[in-house]
Amino acid sequence: MTRTSSTRTFWTRTFWTRTFWTRTFWTHTFLTLAVASLWSACSFATTTVDGNSEVMSRANSLLGNQDKEAQTGEVAKNAAAETKPEGLTDVTNQEEDRPLIQIAILLDTSNSMDGLIEQAKSQLWSIVNNLVETKKDGKVPRVEVALFEYGNDGLPVTEDYLRQVVPLTTDLDKLSEALFALKTNGGSEYCGSVIAKASKVLNWGKGQAHYKAIFIAGNEPFNQGQTDYTISCASSRADGIVVNTIHCGNDSAGVSGKWRHGAEVGGGRYMVIDSDKRVATIPCPQDEILIKLNLKLNKTYIRFGKEGVEGLQRQLKQDASQQEQSAGSFSSRIASKANLNLYRNSHWDLVDAIAEKDFDYNKVDRSTLPEPLQKLSIEELKTHVDEQKAKRLEIQKEISKLSRQREDFLADYAGKNAVPGEAESLGKALNSAALDQAKARGFKK
Repeated sequence: MTRTSSTRTFWTRTFWTRTFWTRTFWTHTFLTLAVASLWSACSFATTTVDGNSEVMSRANSLLGNQDKEAQTGEVAKNAAAETKPEGLTDVTNQEEDRPLIQIAILLDTSNSMDGLIEQAKSQLWSIVNNLVETKKDGKVPRVEVALFEYGNDGLPVTEDYLRQVVPLTTDLDKLSEALFALKTNGGSEYCGSVIAKASKVLNWGKGQAHYKAIFIAGNEPFNQGQTDYTISCASSRADGIVVNTIHCGNDSAGVSGKWRHGAEVGGGRYMVIDSDKRVATIPCPQDEILIKLNLKLNKTYIRFGKEGVEGLQRQLKQDASQQEQSAGSFSSRIASKANLNLYRNSHWDLVDAIAEKDFDYNKVDRSTLPEPLQKLSIEELKTHVDEQKAKRLEIQKEISKLSRQREDFLADYAGKNAVPGEAESLGKALNSAALDQAKARGFKK
């Protein structure tokens, strides 16, 4: 072939390649705008907090921006070198060997407990962050959390006014979503029943090597209902499940109401908190930077599979909800998202999924990917995913560094501004008891 012929062939291919991608871009842009218009006319399929339309709007906006990034992003030819966030261990393919930390949180959702729910919303991420920082025999634990509500007259009387909201799970976005959907109503609080239920139906780890605990919080007498709380607590303890009680009120009412006795029988800790206390938010110099890094982090997620769209929407929705809650709780959530040992979404995110031992690119349903990725060859798709993984690891490294600086800042602030005799919150009480009890079972921070 002559040089002139070769040159003509090159420019012809270049022309049609650009034409293909231009048509793909405008076609997807049109479809995105159409879907966005339809989406804005509908509410999320999940239950939302009353009056939180601004939060939902923000989540939808973030979702639109994420999809736009996927549309205009060029597939890299060579993935950047991977660098894991400092101090973190990639535990992929080691799930079966990891020690377990399993916690069931049982919340009273009767009329007087709105403050308790608000504390749970704002402190969930700091709780799990503290737990995952421990190790046992050099291994990072798999942290699972379950959620129950009880004492709500809106629930069936045949179920003793209680329900399992979320089973033991590592899907923290689902847990957060469930917390924000809780509503208070009425009040017939049967502590013995909900403890017995949690002990029976949850998939607790076998043996005594794991840390398994129930934390039940409420304010009415502990001995209500037909189920004897002493039997429930003793039975849980016999199964290796510690029962901790958190009374929302003063100590004398907690003692007379049998909350302390319940903890004694269950082998756990009795605590008293002020559930009406609003968790203080201390502005930190790292908060604004963390928010910007979180936006970059979100752009590295690639939805796929039947849970792809829902999973991505849930992630963005919980970002928006936590940001609305407080800067502190949002920064704690961002820290969780940077932790490879805690926040993984392999059931809907392609970047996390490729680390699973049974993952196969040939089994990926292309129709569930963002449209610009649907027609890529497997090698091109691999290159794109590897590029996003490398970007994510770099961003997570930055977030982890800033989060440690933020914790140091808060510790210094607390040391200079401690209030003697200040009542504990749900998060502080749960963190303190869980870390002490886990330490007794060989988990070290």
